[in-house]
Parts: sequence; C-alpha cells; structure tokens
Amino acid sequence: MHGNRDFLLGEAFARQSGCHLIDDPSIIELDGQRVLLSHGDQLCTDDHDYQAFRQQVRSQTFQREFLSLAIEQRQHQARQYREQSKTVTRLKAQDIMDVNTGAVRQLMQQFDVDCLIHGHTHRPAIHQLPDKQRRIVLGDWGTTGSVLIHDNNGLNLHSFDATTLTQLADSIAA
Repeated sequence: MHGNRDFLLGEAFARQSGCHLIDDPSIIELDGQRVLLSHGDQLCTDDHDYQAFRQQVRSQTFQREFLSLAIEQRQHQARQYREQSKTVTRLKAQDIMDVNTGAVRQLMQQFDVDCLIHGHTHRPAIHQLPDKQRRIVLGDWGTTGSVLIHDNNGLNLHSFDATTLTQLADSIAA
C-alpha cells in the first residue's frame, strides 16, 4: 500500500520485489471478521496543508511531470519536500496531525467494518471505539518499531527496539 513518500512505486517495483501493491483502503478477513487496512493519511483531515500536498502529489499530472525530470532533479526535489515537511511538522499542533474521529467513523461505516488498521500518525496504540469497534495504529521504523501480530490470541501490537526487531526478523526468515 502506498504511503506518503512511496506513492510513485508501481507494478515494475512490485514484480521486481515480489510484492503485491494493494489499494488504500483494502479489506482483508481475519478470523471471519472484515478488517480495513489504510495508510491513514487521508484521515488527517484537519491538516489542510498536508491534504492539499497529498492531492497534488497523487495527481497523474504531477507524477508524470515529476518522473520526466532527471533522477538528480527528482532526488533534490524529494529532499526539499522532506526538509520542508520536517520544518512544518515541528510547528503544527499535534491534534492537527492526528486522525479526525469523524473521518475514522465515516470510513469504517462506509466499508462496514469493526476494525481499522492504519499507520501514518506513528502513534502505536489500540483504540477501543464505541460499538466494540477498534482502531489499531502502527508505529514507524526508526530506532524502535512496532509490529501487529495476529495469532490465537487475536491482534496484538508490540513495540521493539532495533536489536529486538533484527532478532525477530531473523527468526521469521529462518
């Protein structure tokens, strides 16, 4: 699923990496329950500047023009966007950059689900919502990370430091 910085990945990447790109949002089934997966950035509706940027960079015109630039120009422009994003993010109120509760309810109602799993805000947590609904937020992957594990105990969110994540990844690969 595309995020806010990898929206240009396409079918060539999917073929070469062995991945399968999924739509945002997508529904999966776990234990007979419909679960909605989303990157989550479209739920941050109070961050009007980000929503305008998101609309711009996801447009076919922008993507076509951006991809027509030389790789050095694209890398330079991407670095500029990232630096600008860091600066602007530091100045914004935290609640503006979080999901809008109404947008969450509307999306879950639209897809008739009781569980939504998303990232983007990087505030890992399992939120109990009215009517036994849940919103699960995945963390980012910096010096710590989080994984959502589905097993006989249901869905459980775990946070790890970098060493533990490496050990976990090695054990899964073995």
